[in-house]
Amino acid sequence: RVHGDAEIAGLSYSFTNVVQGFIVSVCGYHDKLHVLLEKILKRMKTLTINSERFRLIKEQLQLEYDSFDTQPPAVLGMYARQYLTEVPRWHVDQYRAVIPEVTQNDLETFQKELLSKIKIEGLVHGNVSKKQCLDISEMITSILELKEAPENEFVNKRLIQIPIAPHAHLFVKHLLNENEVNNVCIYHVQIGCEQKREDVLLDLLQQTMNVPFFAQLRTVEQIGYVAMTRVDRRCKVQGLDFIIMSATKTASFIASRIISFFNQFEKSLNEMDEKEFARHTTALRGLKSQKEKTLAIKSARYWGEILSHAYSFNRNQEEVELIDTLKKEDLIAFYNEYFSNNSNSLKRRLCVQMRTQKSKIIEETETCEQLIEFKQIMKADQFKRSCLLFPSE
Repeated sequence: RVHGDAEIAGLSYSFTNVVQGFIVSVCGYHDKLHVLLEKILKRMKTLTINSERFRLIKEQLQLEYDSFDTQPPAVLGMYARQYLTEVPRWHVDQYRAVIPEVTQNDLETFQKELLSKIKIEGLVHGNVSKKQCLDISEMITSILELKEAPENEFVNKRLIQIPIAPHAHLFVKHLLNENEVNNVCIYHVQIGCEQKREDVLLDLLQQTMNVPFFAQLRTVEQIGYVAMTRVDRRCKVQGLDFIIMSATKTASFIASRIISFFNQFEKSLNEMDEKEFARHTTALRGLKSQKEKTLAIKSARYWGEILSHAYSFNRNQEEVELIDTLKKEDLIAFYNEYFSNNSNSLKRRLCVQMRTQKSKIIEETETCEQLIEFKQIMKADQFKRSCLLFPSE
Protein backbone atom coordinates (compact mmCIF):
# COMPACT_ATOMS: atom_id res chain seq x y z
CA ARG A 1 0.00 0.00 0.00
CA VAL A 2 2.79 2.44 0.88
CA HIS A 3 4.54 1.79 -2.44
CA GLY A 4 1.46 2.60 -4.54
CA ASP A 5 0.61 5.78 -2.62
CA ALA A 6 4.24 6.93 -2.84
CA GLU A 7 4.30 6.53 -6.62
CA ILE A 8 1.09 8.54 -7.01
CA ALA A 9 2.67 11.33 -4.91
CA GLY A 10 5.82 11.36 -7.06
CA LEU A 11 7.94 9.59 -4.45
CA SER A 12 9.94 6.37 -4.46
CA TYR A 13 11.98 4.33 -2.03
CA SER A 14 14.34 1.37 -1.90
CA PHE A 15 15.55 -0.95 0.82
CA THR A 16 18.76 -2.86 0.17
CA ASN A 17 21.18 -4.88 2.27
CA VAL A 18 24.96 -4.49 2.19
CA VAL A 19 27.79 -6.22 4.05
CA GLN A 20 27.74 -3.72 6.91
CA GLY A 21 23.95 -3.44 7.26
CA PHE A 22 21.18 -2.02 5.11
CA ILE A 23 20.41 1.15 3.13
CA VAL A 24 17.07 2.94 3.11
CA SER A 25 16.74 5.45 0.28
CA VAL A 26 13.84 7.81 -0.44
CA CYS A 27 13.63 10.34 -3.26
CA GLY A 28 11.10 12.59 -4.94
CA TYR A 29 9.27 15.81 -4.05
CA HIS A 30 10.88 17.16 -0.89
CA ASP A 31 7.74 18.45 0.86
CA LYS A 32 6.41 14.92 1.52
CA LEU A 33 9.64 12.97 1.54
CA HIS A 34 9.92 12.96 5.33
CA VAL A 35 6.40 11.54 5.58
CA LEU A 36 7.37 8.56 3.41
CA LEU A 37 10.55 8.00 5.43
CA GLU A 38 8.57 8.10 8.66
CA LYS A 39 6.14 5.44 7.43
CA ILE A 40 9.01 3.17 6.29
CA LEU A 41 10.84 3.47 9.61
CA LYS A 42 7.72 2.75 11.63
CA ARG A 43 6.99 -0.27 9.47
CA MET A 44 10.57 -1.49 10.02
CA LYS A 45 10.18 -1.11 13.78
CA THR A 46 6.79 -2.84 14.06
CA LEU A 47 6.99 -5.27 11.15
CA THR A 48 5.05 -8.51 11.61
CA ILE A 49 6.37 -11.28 9.39
CA ASN A 50 3.70 -13.10 7.41
CA SER A 51 4.31 -16.88 7.34
CA GLU A 52 3.33 -17.33 3.69
CA ARG A 53 5.38 -14.32 2.65
CA PHE A 54 8.37 -15.69 4.56
CA ARG A 55 8.07 -19.05 2.78
CA LEU A 56 7.88 -17.47 -0.68
CA ILE A 57 10.83 -15.13 -0.13
CA LYS A 58 12.93 -17.93 1.33
CA GLU A 59 12.21 -20.12 -1.73
CA GLN A 60 13.06 -17.26 -4.06
CA LEU A 61 16.34 -16.65 -2.22
CA GLN A 62 17.21 -20.35 -2.40
CA LEU A 63 16.61 -20.32 -6.15
CA GLU A 64 18.90 -17.29 -6.51
CA TYR A 65 21.67 -19.04 -4.58
CA ASP A 66 21.20 -22.27 -6.56
CA SER A 67 21.39 -20.44 -9.90
CA PHE A 68 24.39 -18.32 -8.90
CA ASP A 69 26.85 -20.43 -10.92
CA THR A 70 24.90 -19.87 -14.15
CA GLN A 71 25.92 -16.21 -14.28
CA PRO A 72 28.40 -14.99 -16.93
CA PRO A 73 31.97 -16.07 -16.06
CA ALA A 74 33.14 -12.44 -15.96
CA VAL A 75 30.65 -11.77 -13.16
CA LEU A 76 31.75 -14.93 -11.32
CA GLY A 77 35.38 -13.91 -11.77
CA MET A 78 34.82 -10.48 -10.21
CA TYR A 79 32.93 -12.13 -7.36
CA ALA A 80 35.84 -14.50 -6.74
CA ARG A 81 38.33 -11.63 -6.82
CA GLN A 82 36.31 -9.62 -4.32
CA TYR A 83 35.79 -12.63 -2.06
CA LEU A 84 39.53 -13.31 -2.04
CA THR A 85 40.41 -9.77 -0.98
CA GLU A 86 37.60 -8.68 1.37
CA VAL A 87 37.30 -9.35 5.12
CA PRO A 88 34.74 -10.14 6.39
CA ARG A 89 33.08 -11.68 3.34
CA TRP A 90 30.85 -14.75 3.25
CA HIS A 91 30.68 -16.85 0.09
CA VAL A 92 27.42 -17.69 -1.64
CA ASP A 93 28.16 -21.38 -1.00
CA GLN A 94 27.96 -20.62 2.73
CA TYR A 95 24.62 -18.85 2.26
CA ARG A 96 23.38 -21.81 0.24
CA ALA A 97 24.33 -24.21 3.03
CA VAL A 98 22.57 -22.40 5.89
CA ILE A 99 19.38 -21.05 4.31
CA PRO A 100 17.42 -24.34 4.54
CA GLU A 101 17.81 -24.17 8.32
CA VAL A 102 16.58 -20.58 8.69
CA THR A 103 13.14 -20.36 10.32
CA GLN A 104 10.62 -17.57 10.72
CA ASN A 105 11.47 -17.45 14.42
CA ASP A 106 15.15 -16.91 13.52
CA LEU A 107 14.21 -13.94 11.35
CA GLU A 108 11.98 -12.38 14.01
CA THR A 109 14.77 -12.69 16.59
CA PHE A 110 17.28 -11.23 14.16
CA GLN A 111 14.95 -8.31 13.41
CA LYS A 112 14.90 -7.30 17.09
CA GLU A 113 18.66 -7.72 17.49
CA LEU A 114 19.39 -5.79 14.31
CA LEU A 115 17.48 -2.69 15.41
CA SER A 116 18.67 -2.77 19.04
CA LYS A 117 22.19 -1.55 18.23
CA ILE A 118 22.75 0.26 14.98
CA LYS A 119 24.98 3.06 13.77
CA ILE A 120 23.57 5.42 11.16
CA GLU A 121 25.28 7.43 8.45
CA GLY A 122 23.06 9.48 6.20
CA LEU A 123 22.91 11.89 3.30
CA VAL A 124 20.20 14.48 2.69
CA HIS A 125 20.73 16.16 -0.65
CA GLY A 126 18.48 18.56 -2.53
CA ASN A 127 16.04 21.35 -1.73
CA VAL A 128 16.19 20.83 2.02
CA SER A 129 17.27 23.24 4.75
CA LYS A 130 19.72 22.51 7.54
CA LYS A 131 16.87 22.57 10.09
CA GLN A 132 14.89 20.05 8.05
CA CYS A 133 17.93 17.78 7.91
CA LEU A 134 18.31 17.92 11.68
CA ASP A 135 14.59 17.26 12.12
CA ILE A 136 14.88 14.15 9.91
CA SER A 137 17.85 12.95 11.95
CA GLU A 138 15.91 13.45 15.17
CA MET A 139 12.90 11.60 13.72
CA ILE A 140 15.07 8.60 12.79
CA THR A 141 16.60 8.50 16.27
CA SER A 142 13.20 8.73 17.93
CA ILE A 143 11.37 6.11 15.84
CA LEU A 144 14.16 3.52 15.96
CA GLU A 145 14.90 4.33 19.63
CA LEU A 146 18.61 4.45 18.92
CA LYS A 147 21.04 3.91 21.74
CA GLU A 148 24.73 4.68 21.66
CA ALA A 149 26.79 1.53 21.21
CA PRO A 150 30.55 1.04 21.60
CA GLU A 151 32.46 1.69 18.38
CA ASN A 152 34.24 -1.67 18.62
CA GLU A 153 30.94 -3.49 18.14
CA PHE A 154 30.81 -2.34 14.52
CA VAL A 155 33.06 -4.22 12.10
CA ASN A 156 34.20 -2.37 8.98
CA LYS A 157 34.95 -4.24 5.79
CA ARG A 158 38.69 -4.34 5.11
CA LEU A 159 40.92 -5.51 2.28
CA ILE A 160 43.76 -7.96 2.57
CA GLN A 161 47.27 -6.95 1.60
CA ILE A 162 48.08 -9.22 -1.31
CA PRO A 163 51.55 -10.50 -0.34
CA ILE A 164 54.41 -8.68 -2.08
CA ALA A 165 56.30 -11.24 -4.12
CA PRO A 166 58.24 -11.80 -7.36
CA HIS A 167 55.38 -14.03 -8.52
CA ALA A 168 51.65 -13.50 -9.02
CA HIS A 169 49.16 -15.31 -6.81
CA LEU A 170 46.88 -17.53 -8.89
CA PHE A 171 43.33 -18.60 -8.06
CA VAL A 172 41.66 -21.10 -10.40
CA LYS A 173 37.95 -21.89 -10.44
CA HIS A 174 36.40 -24.42 -12.81
CA LEU A 175 32.98 -23.26 -13.95
CA LEU A 176 30.14 -25.56 -12.93
CA ASN A 177 27.96 -24.64 -15.90
CA GLU A 178 28.68 -27.35 -18.46
CA ASN A 179 27.26 -25.24 -21.29
CA GLU A 180 29.56 -22.28 -20.66
CA VAL A 181 32.22 -21.96 -23.38
CA ASN A 182 33.99 -18.80 -22.17
CA ASN A 183 37.15 -18.57 -20.10
CA VAL A 184 37.89 -15.46 -18.07
CA CYS A 185 41.11 -14.06 -16.68
CA ILE A 186 41.14 -11.14 -14.26
CA TYR A 187 44.65 -9.88 -13.55
CA HIS A 188 44.60 -7.53 -10.56
CA VAL A 189 47.49 -5.28 -9.51
CA GLN A 190 47.01 -3.88 -6.02
CA ILE A 191 48.52 -0.44 -5.38
CA GLY A 192 47.71 0.15 -1.72
CA CYS A 193 45.93 2.74 0.41
CA GLU A 194 44.48 5.67 -1.48
CA GLN A 195 46.66 8.76 -1.65
CA LYS A 196 45.67 11.74 -3.74
CA ARG A 197 48.75 11.76 -5.97
CA GLU A 198 48.71 7.99 -6.56
CA ASP A 199 44.94 8.15 -7.15
CA VAL A 200 45.50 10.55 -10.04
CA LEU A 201 48.46 8.60 -11.41
CA LEU A 202 46.41 5.39 -11.41
CA ASP A 203 43.51 7.08 -13.22
CA LEU A 204 45.93 8.53 -15.76
CA LEU A 205 47.65 5.19 -16.28
CA GLN A 206 44.33 3.38 -16.75
CA GLN A 207 43.24 5.92 -19.33
CA THR A 208 46.57 5.62 -21.12
CA MET A 209 46.49 1.80 -21.13
CA ASN A 210 42.83 1.08 -21.86
CA VAL A 211 42.75 1.81 -25.61
CA PRO A 212 46.03 0.02 -26.52
CA PHE A 213 45.02 -2.91 -24.28
CA PHE A 214 41.77 -3.35 -26.20
CA ALA A 215 43.41 -2.69 -29.56
CA GLN A 216 46.20 -5.22 -29.06
CA LEU A 217 44.40 -8.07 -27.32
CA ARG A 218 40.93 -7.70 -28.81
CA THR A 219 41.55 -6.28 -32.30
CA VAL A 220 45.04 -7.46 -33.27
CA GLU A 221 45.42 -10.76 -31.42
CA GLN A 222 41.64 -11.42 -31.27
CA ILE A 223 41.97 -13.25 -27.96
CA GLY A 224 38.50 -12.41 -26.71
CA TYR A 225 35.54 -10.18 -27.37
CA VAL A 226 35.75 -8.65 -23.87
CA ALA A 227 39.03 -6.87 -23.17
CA MET A 228 39.05 -4.00 -20.70
CA THR A 229 40.79 -2.33 -17.80
CA ARG A 230 39.13 -0.79 -14.76
CA VAL A 231 40.25 1.00 -11.61
CA ASP A 232 39.13 -0.79 -8.45
CA ARG A 233 38.64 1.28 -5.30
CA ARG A 234 37.19 -0.32 -2.19
CA CYS A 235 37.72 0.32 1.51
CA LYS A 236 40.14 3.16 0.65
CA VAL A 237 42.44 0.71 -1.17
CA GLN A 238 42.99 0.88 -4.91
CA GLY A 239 44.23 -1.28 -7.75
CA LEU A 240 43.83 -1.95 -11.46
CA ASP A 241 42.00 -4.85 -13.11
CA PHE A 242 42.78 -6.28 -16.55
CA ILE A 243 39.84 -8.38 -17.74
CA ILE A 244 39.55 -10.64 -20.78
CA MET A 245 36.83 -13.17 -21.65
CA SER A 246 37.39 -15.61 -24.50
CA ALA A 247 35.65 -18.60 -26.06
CA THR A 248 38.74 -19.66 -28.04
CA LYS A 249 41.65 -19.29 -25.59
CA THR A 250 42.36 -20.82 -22.20
CA ALA A 251 42.53 -18.64 -19.10
CA SER A 252 46.21 -19.43 -18.61
CA PHE A 253 47.01 -18.35 -22.17
CA ILE A 254 45.04 -15.13 -21.66
CA ALA A 255 47.08 -14.41 -18.51
CA SER A 256 50.32 -14.84 -20.43
CA ARG A 257 49.17 -12.36 -23.09
CA ILE A 258 48.14 -9.78 -20.48
CA ILE A 259 51.57 -9.95 -18.90
CA SER A 260 53.24 -9.80 -22.30
CA PHE A 261 51.22 -6.67 -23.08
CA PHE A 262 52.91 -4.94 -20.12
CA ASN A 263 56.26 -5.17 -21.93
CA GLN A 264 54.79 -3.79 -25.12
CA PHE A 265 53.05 -0.94 -23.29
CA GLU A 266 56.20 -0.11 -21.32
CA LYS A 267 58.07 0.48 -24.58
CA SER A 268 55.35 2.78 -25.93
CA LEU A 269 55.15 4.64 -22.60
CA ASN A 270 58.88 5.35 -22.62
CA GLU A 271 58.67 6.54 -26.22
CA MET A 272 55.60 8.71 -25.65
CA ASP A 273 56.22 12.35 -26.60
CA GLU A 274 55.12 15.33 -24.52
CA LYS A 275 52.30 16.15 -26.94
CA GLU A 276 50.66 12.75 -26.48
CA PHE A 277 51.16 12.88 -22.70
CA ALA A 278 49.48 16.30 -22.65
CA ARG A 279 46.57 14.85 -24.62
CA HIS A 280 46.00 12.20 -21.95
CA THR A 281 46.22 14.68 -19.05
CA THR A 282 43.83 17.06 -20.82
CA ALA A 283 41.32 14.25 -21.36
CA LEU A 284 41.51 13.19 -17.70
CA ARG A 285 41.17 16.78 -16.53
CA GLY A 286 38.09 17.21 -18.70
CA LEU A 287 36.57 13.98 -17.35
CA LYS A 288 37.06 14.99 -13.74
CA SER A 289 35.88 18.58 -14.37
CA GLN A 290 32.54 17.49 -15.79
CA LYS A 291 29.53 18.74 -13.88
CA GLU A 292 27.02 16.10 -12.83
CA LYS A 293 23.98 16.35 -15.09
CA THR A 294 21.43 15.22 -12.51
CA LEU A 295 20.94 15.43 -8.77
CA ALA A 296 20.88 11.62 -8.61
CA ILE A 297 24.36 11.34 -10.14
CA LYS A 298 25.78 13.88 -7.71
CA SER A 299 24.06 12.19 -4.78
CA ALA A 300 25.54 8.85 -5.84
CA ARG A 301 29.04 10.37 -5.80
CA TYR A 302 28.52 11.83 -2.32
CA TRP A 303 27.06 8.55 -1.06
CA GLY A 304 30.02 6.64 -2.47
CA GLU A 305 32.36 8.79 -0.40
CA ILE A 306 30.30 8.03 2.71
CA LEU A 307 30.15 4.29 2.08
CA SER A 308 33.92 4.14 1.57
CA HIS A 309 34.50 6.27 4.70
CA ALA A 310 36.74 8.54 2.64
CA TYR A 311 34.48 11.61 2.89
CA SER A 312 36.46 13.40 0.19
CA PHE A 313 33.51 15.30 -1.27
CA ASN A 314 35.76 17.65 -3.27
CA ARG A 315 37.83 14.80 -4.64
CA ASN A 316 37.47 15.73 -8.32
CA GLN A 317 38.44 19.36 -7.78
CA GLU A 318 41.51 18.39 -5.73
CA GLU A 319 42.57 15.80 -8.31
CA VAL A 320 42.20 18.25 -11.20
CA GLU A 321 44.68 20.54 -9.44
CA LEU A 322 47.09 17.60 -9.04
CA ILE A 323 46.89 16.64 -12.72
CA ASP A 324 48.56 19.92 -13.68
CA THR A 325 51.61 19.02 -11.56
CA LEU A 326 52.25 15.63 -13.21
CA LYS A 327 55.02 14.95 -15.69
CA LYS A 328 55.60 12.02 -17.98
CA GLU A 329 58.49 10.90 -15.77
CA ASP A 330 56.04 10.61 -12.84
CA LEU A 331 53.82 8.24 -14.82
CA ILE A 332 56.80 6.13 -15.94
CA ALA A 333 58.09 5.86 -12.36
CA PHE A 334 54.61 4.86 -11.15
CA TYR A 335 54.32 2.21 -13.86
CA ASN A 336 57.79 0.80 -13.11
CA GLU A 337 57.05 0.54 -9.40
CA TYR A 338 53.72 -1.29 -9.65
CA PHE A 339 53.38 -2.86 -13.11
CA SER A 340 56.62 -3.37 -15.01
CA ASN A 341 57.84 -6.95 -15.55
CA ASN A 342 61.38 -5.65 -15.85
CA SER A 343 61.79 -3.58 -12.67
CA ASN A 344 63.29 -5.05 -9.51
CA SER A 345 60.46 -3.86 -7.24
CA LEU A 346 58.21 -6.62 -5.87
CA LYS A 347 54.52 -6.26 -6.48
CA ARG A 348 51.07 -7.24 -5.17
CA ARG A 349 49.46 -9.27 -7.98
CA LEU A 350 46.46 -11.58 -8.06
CA CYS A 351 45.33 -13.57 -11.10
CA VAL A 352 41.81 -15.06 -11.04
CA GLN A 353 41.04 -17.60 -13.76
CA MET A 354 37.55 -18.91 -14.42
CA ARG A 355 38.02 -22.01 -16.57
CA THR A 356 35.31 -23.64 -18.64
CA GLN A 357 34.98 -27.40 -18.55
CA LYS A 358 35.80 -27.33 -22.26
CA SER A 359 39.30 -25.91 -21.60
CA LYS A 360 40.98 -29.27 -22.09
CA ILE A 361 39.83 -29.32 -25.73
CA ILE A 362 41.85 -26.22 -26.66
CA GLU A 363 44.63 -26.33 -24.07
CA GLU A 364 46.87 -28.61 -26.13
CA THR A 365 47.04 -26.23 -29.09
CA GLU A 366 48.41 -23.28 -27.09
CA THR A 367 51.88 -22.36 -25.94
CA CYS A 368 51.92 -19.96 -22.98
CA GLU A 369 54.81 -17.55 -22.65
CA GLN A 370 55.71 -17.45 -18.96
CA LEU A 371 57.21 -14.03 -18.23
CA ILE A 372 56.51 -14.29 -14.48
CA GLU A 373 55.83 -17.19 -12.15
CA PHE A 374 52.47 -18.02 -10.60
CA LYS A 375 51.88 -19.47 -7.15
CA GLN A 376 48.49 -21.14 -6.95
CA ILE A 377 46.10 -20.47 -4.07
CA MET A 378 44.81 -23.88 -3.05
CA LYS A 379 42.33 -22.78 -0.37
CA ALA A 380 40.82 -19.27 -0.48
CA ASP A 381 40.05 -19.00 3.24
CA GLN A 382 43.51 -20.19 4.24
CA PHE A 383 45.08 -17.66 1.87
CA LYS A 384 43.02 -14.82 3.38
CA ARG A 385 43.94 -15.80 6.93
CA SER A 386 47.63 -15.73 6.02
CA CYS A 387 47.48 -12.14 4.77
CA LEU A 388 47.80 -8.86 6.63
CA LEU A 389 44.94 -6.36 6.38
CA PHE A 390 44.95 -2.74 5.28
CA PRO A 391 43.75 -0.35 8.02
CA SER A 392 40.00 0.31 8.11
CA GLU A 393 40.35 4.02 8.80
